[in-house]
Amino acid sequence: MLLTKKNKKGFTVIETLISSSLTMVMIGFTTGFLWFFNNYSNENIIKNNIQSDLRNVSERIEKEILPARIVLNSYTPPSGFYVPPPGSGTSVINSGPNRLIFTVPVYSKSTYLPATTISTDTNLNDVVILEYDCARSSSDLSQCDNNSTTKPAGRLKFWYIPAPGADYSKYNRHQAIHNQTILSYVANPLNTGVISQTSTSGTIINSYSIFEYRDINKSTVTDYQKTAMIKVNIFAKKEYGKRNGDKAYSDKKEIEVKLRNF
Repeated sequence: MLLTKKNKKGFTVIETLISSSLTMVMIGFTTGFLWFFNNYSNENIIKNNIQSDLRNVSERIEKEILPARIVLNSYTPPSGFYVPPPGSGTSVINSGPNRLIFTVPVYSKSTYLPATTISTDTNLNDVVILEYDCARSSSDLSQCDNNSTTKPAGRLKFWYIPAPGADYSKYNRHQAIHNQTILSYVANPLNTGVISQTSTSGTIINSYSIFEYRDINKSTVTDYQKTAMIKVNIFAKKEYGKRNGDKAYSDKKEIEVKLRNF
């Protein structure tokens, strides 16, 4: 009976080096692929989340603005209801590029007629406030964090103030909403270099207005009570780490809402 003689010799040094090199190459290739895949997946998840949030907040804003009667130039909120941004130091607030104030009619439960025909009456109309609040400096909350070149994203906040003078045994009452954040990562309107689509391409925006006011001829107005249409521009900006030197992904949603009175 013939027996096969086993080769009891081990691997040579050269064979060991070649085998180790191939193993290292395979590990490196696999690690690189997994890192790229993970980074790509995380970035796309963030992009999809931002786009979804922008759609939702745009629908919410449009829904809130549609019943508006008139945009107010200025407004004095009821005591204790509205909390102005730190450092503002005033009880009177104004509409402008970063704040929108408007009235909404209150309707009778029986006749469905409004409580008043005067659109500027803030006693018998509900008042809605949409406002951008910047990221605050960690050392002084009364100041925006504008020292950083990145200018961190702030928040878009919402108030719904029911008409204080309406008799709600006769009129329908809307639920009061205090200081609600409807989007927590709105790019600073003074954020030099925010990019409209992605962190590596798209139009660079040096500054922008969240709220723009147009009359019936679509011309820009500064007397906001003449506003017939409101254009809302929202850049969402979320930091997620560095990729090729970039620190954030940003995207934009733009809507136009025509007031019903026009």
